[in-house]
Amino acid sequence: MICLIRRCFLGLFLLLVGWSCQNELPDPEGLQKDISVTYVPQEMDNRYIAVLSEKECKDKLVAVQSTTNFPDEKIPWEIIGQFDVAEERIAHIYSNGFLGFSAYLTKEEVEKLDQSPFVLRVEKDVALNYPALNEKSGAKAAYVSPSTLKKGRGDLVPDGVKRVGGPVNYKGKNVVYIFDSGIDLKNKELNVEVSRGFNGVYSGEDSKSLQDLNGHGTHVAGIIAAKMDGVGIAGVAAGAKVVPIKILDKNGNGTYSGVLAALDHIINDGCEGDVVNISLTGPPTTTLETSILKGAKKGIRFVFAAGNNSDDATNYSPGRLNGENLYTVSAMDENDVFAEFSNYGSPPIDWCAPGVSVLSTWINDQYNFRDGTSYAAPHVSAMVLMGGPAKDGLVKNDPDGICDPIAVVKCP
Repeated sequence: MICLIRRCFLGLFLLLVGWSCQNELPDPEGLQKDISVTYVPQEMDNRYIAVLSEKECKDKLVAVQSTTNFPDEKIPWEIIGQFDVAEERIAHIYSNGFLGFSAYLTKEEVEKLDQSPFVLRVEKDVALNYPALNEKSGAKAAYVSPSTLKKGRGDLVPDGVKRVGGPVNYKGKNVVYIFDSGIDLKNKELNVEVSRGFNGVYSGEDSKSLQDLNGHGTHVAGIIAAKMDGVGIAGVAAGAKVVPIKILDKNGNGTYSGVLAALDHIINDGCEGDVVNISLTGPPTTTLETSILKGAKKGIRFVFAAGNNSDDATNYSPGRLNGENLYTVSAMDENDVFAEFSNYGSPPIDWCAPGVSVLSTWINDQYNFRDGTSYAAPHVSAMVLMGGPAKDGLVKNDPDGICDPIAVVKCP
């Protein structure tokens, strides 16, 4: 009851300061949308990922070094030396999510690794492609320019942010990692923590910077943390620091090895209470899920989009994961009705949040409306950052018959 009173008071407060928070939204009809983020895998010819046995590697090195304090980051290098793989052919060393490395290998080298007691498995690297990141909804598709938002009226509060009880001016110290296409580094709406970022893109223009050249990551970041500064829009946890973790280029292309390297960085860099927003889905993979579970055990919180396939969420990773510090999010529309594109299933889905006609920041000083669980998940990421969410009713027309709880900001 106290929480309900506080939430009502917050709503009254936002109404009273209407001069600083716009309520009028541009008409979302015909604007840029992201109905489905699909995953198209393609094996890469000569790049592989070797997953090492932690027990075998450590036992071997302890016998040689006569110490149990051998740093994990040194273990892959010591083992790699046994296989005569030239250093210049090694793409990544993994030492946090799992022990291993990715490298350009010959068929003979792969066979040698497969036969080694120090190697659990050798996987082909995979080229990832999410073509729907660039989809438009027909000929009328358009962006929202800053001039569309009424000047002199303060922050516009998007419907999704209002539905979940935001915005809240975030004052905490934790951050949200945006596991995506980067973030617009010069966007005045966002508090971007570049120094803690990571780039998992191998080549091309996107490999040179954490700058978002696609827009998807910037849109996600704005939902979470657009500043409450009197201009533009406001996010759920307004002003929170967002960290660009770039795993996709401007065309929605990435690599499995780059994704694993990005997770390795987060597990090393992240602190208890930090949040990772992963608004992308794919087929289940043991190595990726093992890394996420290790991060969750450290106290890092992971929020996943359920996926946009109108299918059982247990068929898609990483959203199928369950456990402490793991949250999977389905999508609903402005009437609290389950979005027709959203994946379903409880478990693994924990929460439902707005994911239809979601307005947020975009690249090139623009704003954009989007549909997808990609944009439902960030609402929950912001709430998890602030210690929530709390439940405010159930979504309507959930296909599995078990209605997902609607996430809202948790009372202090």
